[in-house]
Amino acid sequence: MLHRTVVSATLLWVLTGTGLSAAEVDFVEQPAITRVGGRYKIDFTVSGKTDVEVSVVDSGGEVVRHLAAGVLGPGIASPTPLRPGLEQELLWDGKDDAGQTVDGSADGSFSVRVRLGAGVQFDGFLGENPFHYGAFWGMACDADGSLHILGASTGNRGPDGTAYLQVFSRQGEYVRTLMPMPADLSPEKARAFDAIPTPDGHITPRNHRGTWPVLYPGLKGGLSMPTRIGDNGVIWLTDGKRLARLATDGGGIGNTFARFIWPKELTPNQTVDRWLMSWPSKLAFSPDGDTVYLTGLYQTKPQADDPLVFPPGRIYRAEAGGGLMQLFAEISQPDGEPVHLAGITCDGEGNVLVCDRDGERIIVFSPAGQRLGEMNVVAPVSVAVHRKTGDVYVLSAEPRGNYRARKHVIKFSGWQSGAKEQARIELSDEGHNAVMALDDSAAPPVVWVGIDRAKEGDAWRLRTRAQLIRLEDRGDQFAVTDHDIEFADLPMGVVTRLAVHPETDVLVCRGEYAHAAVYNGLTGKRIEAPFDYAVDMGVGLDGRFYVQTGYGWNGPLCKFDGHLRAVGVPGERKPDNAVLSKVFGRYGNGFGVAGFTADSTGRLYVAQQLDQQTISGDCVVAFDSDGQAEDHGRLKDHPRFQQHGLFSGALVGPIETKVGSVAVDHQGYIYIGLRGQPLDHVPPPGFEDDPAYGWVVGSVVKIKPEGGSVFQLGGPEARPPRQALPIPAGMDGVTLIQREGYPRGPMFAENAVKVYPGLGSMSGGFGVGCRCRQPMFCLDAWGRLYIPNAVTYTVTVLDNNGNVITRFGRYGNADSRGPGQDSPIKTPDIPFGWPEAVGVSHKAVYVADVLNRRIVRLRKTYAAEKTCRIQ
Repeated sequence: MLHRTVVSATLLWVLTGTGLSAAEVDFVEQPAITRVGGRYKIDFTVSGKTDVEVSVVDSGGEVVRHLAAGVLGPGIASPTPLRPGLEQELLWDGKDDAGQTVDGSADGSFSVRVRLGAGVQFDGFLGENPFHYGAFWGMACDADGSLHILGASTGNRGPDGTAYLQVFSRQGEYVRTLMPMPADLSPEKARAFDAIPTPDGHITPRNHRGTWPVLYPGLKGGLSMPTRIGDNGVIWLTDGKRLARLATDGGGIGNTFARFIWPKELTPNQTVDRWLMSWPSKLAFSPDGDTVYLTGLYQTKPQADDPLVFPPGRIYRAEAGGGLMQLFAEISQPDGEPVHLAGITCDGEGNVLVCDRDGERIIVFSPAGQRLGEMNVVAPVSVAVHRKTGDVYVLSAEPRGNYRARKHVIKFSGWQSGAKEQARIELSDEGHNAVMALDDSAAPPVVWVGIDRAKEGDAWRLRTRAQLIRLEDRGDQFAVTDHDIEFADLPMGVVTRLAVHPETDVLVCRGEYAHAAVYNGLTGKRIEAPFDYAVDMGVGLDGRFYVQTGYGWNGPLCKFDGHLRAVGVPGERKPDNAVLSKVFGRYGNGFGVAGFTADSTGRLYVAQQLDQQTISGDCVVAFDSDGQAEDHGRLKDHPRFQQHGLFSGALVGPIETKVGSVAVDHQGYIYIGLRGQPLDHVPPPGFEDDPAYGWVVGSVVKIKPEGGSVFQLGGPEARPPRQALPIPAGMDGVTLIQREGYPRGPMFAENAVKVYPGLGSMSGGFGVGCRCRQPMFCLDAWGRLYIPNAVTYTVTVLDNNGNVITRFGRYGNADSRGPGQDSPIKTPDIPFGWPEAVGVSHKAVYVADVLNRRIVRLRKTYAAEKTCRIQ
């Protein structure tokens, strides 16, 4: 048995965008070219440890042969064809990357270009959508009239999705982002968030989900906040189970961010908690801030014959400073139907107003729990009371089906008997969820309304963007007024996957589901695309874009050139550039696609599933350039293959772990992102005991051209416990291990020759079970790997032997915009919030930052460069 011992690269934590060597590096001997028979010998010597990139370029500077790239230095194992040491000798055979002889190679039309000391420099953003909200969770105004908007990156209220809390002025001018946390918080302010203690001292939030950036401990998503922030400035949040506090600068208060608020008798068991509870809740505080009220959560049905833990129609109360929730009031319908309570607030006297949406009323209680009266309002979902005048403002939203609701804002002269309606305005019926906040800090009062995006039937297509409406109370009418909170004209909010053409810098990306956008990467301008939807995308070594079009989890794989012009494929095709009639991901949020690529001949490598609608990427299938499936004997005649009939064998498979992206080099080696790490891998400082790192950070694995498989080995380290399996005699490969998670344990990658750790986040099981989305690494034509790690907020560049060339990035929220003068927070130099996908051109590196709803562009830099003409 040939069982390879893999020594993983030591990641250099302190590198943040500069090249490998901090010292000056240059050529001791300039590149020189000598003709040797029918080949060209290239000699040069460098002054010290550095990395090198060697290319043959034409008269226009375009690369025709990517000769070599890697780290040089004493004792360093440089990748072939580089040799050990600082003195180098390379040979060029006069052919391009595809093995074709280059015409005119000896007439001076071509040159050899040698670059040293690769690095990157922050160069701005593309596709930025700074005020995108997939769903509004709540809004509140403070004593100064500032508006606070709480919402999610995705269009649901569940645990998948990032919590955003942004502050705007009374006129709607942007002020700051509080959630996710600012990068310039002091260690004391960040203590409550349990941040990673990294050696550089920069704030490094800990991740609590594998699918989306969830950076705060305790809270589980689907948050809410009161519609008013108290005079003390404390911002309160809840997920229905816990109560959390934020300071006005986004920092924590004290040592604990969130505390559990339910006594034992009101704590549902695990089954009820997970499957039978509707957790979204609403908060209100008494005028003095000492008492908190909560409503809206309820148990949807009994567990067996047990009584409901949380019957519908209840309001709970606790001391804000540390008390547990107790029943305050219970509401029922005369006909016995359950009451589903919505918005809640307190007036200036401490009376509690709560919305009974189904009962079409607002019910008022005294602070002692005495029922004082009610107001008849159709479908009320939010209520606020002016602190000085006592006027009551109500947002009603009467469902109209398919992400629509008939919405009004109504003003009453009070809640007492005899109060009159004073003003009413009807709003758009698009979007079924809406939130409201009242600014009564000055005259005229301002009512803010946030309305969720409207979607089409299957919820994967957006019909309208989110709406934010500013209403001025003009006494007997509301006036819609302008404000500065502009939602970008993009159907997508976050960017989760991307691919960039190395020569044209055309960039294709997609959002939460399949809405796509195309950009000129160098200018940042959006380009009209030949498709509206793209589930997945890649660029092959043949210079073609490959795009899985359509808005669902499966669709045709279409071929385009570097400018996104359709490239026809022989035979009957629909569309005529569809090289494959259908590829498929996982049915569900994000589709769980795991990538595809092509070699220089157009041969396709596609990460697929054994069946449809289940798990992403449990095999890699090869197709020729015309889309005909190749049969390599692996998983041959698997019953699932027979069911869908798209292919009958795999090149790599089975793959018994999570998969994140696939690539191929000019020698035919296959690179696959896998959830597993080398046996000797040591996490970066500060992450040694981080559950997220052990659970969702994987590796890129290099596999021989003939393919292979990845299978679990079982044994004592496996969970669940499994019998140890022997590695078949004579089988070459590498042993990996997943040390955290469930299932976990050692696994064997057949025919693997190299492992490059640090790819994340590999979703599935961590915080939530969905294997919805996977990261995208990039392999350039020189064989260098660009590996994103959302857990460490970095991108690492490795040569093909695993030597670190550079590593860049640190945590920053949307206010970290680089070191420029217009950056509200000038740290770090290269800000990432959740780097999930990387694309690389000859001029730039592009990183999809899911957290901050933008693509980060980084200009490539070099410490030295020389070009020598071939004569």
